[in-house]
Amino acid sequence: MPGMDGLEAIERIHAAWPHIAVVILTTYNEDDLMLRGLRAGAQGYLLKDTDRQALFDAIRAAARGETLLKPDVMARLLARAGRHRPAGPIWGRS
Repeated sequence: MPGMDGLEAIERIHAAWPHIAVVILTTYNEDDLMLRGLRAGAQGYLLKDTDRQALFDAIRAAARGETLLKPDVMARLLARAGRHRPAGPIWGRS
């Protein structure tokens, strides 16, 4: 994209029109880019080889304000989050 990358475009869209749902459709299967896109305000992250039904489901979920990620993507996010857990007491423990 001339002038800015997709992440910057998402940030600008989200800042100007927070009610607009954005779903990323990309060839980049990289955890860092996925996290940056979701943090920028995207409601979903799909690879371009995603089947039609999954794409439609993600668009409908985003329109409802939900984030829909494929199970393998969610597993990668959760694994990454588990590696970066802050040290300290766990809620509910005394």
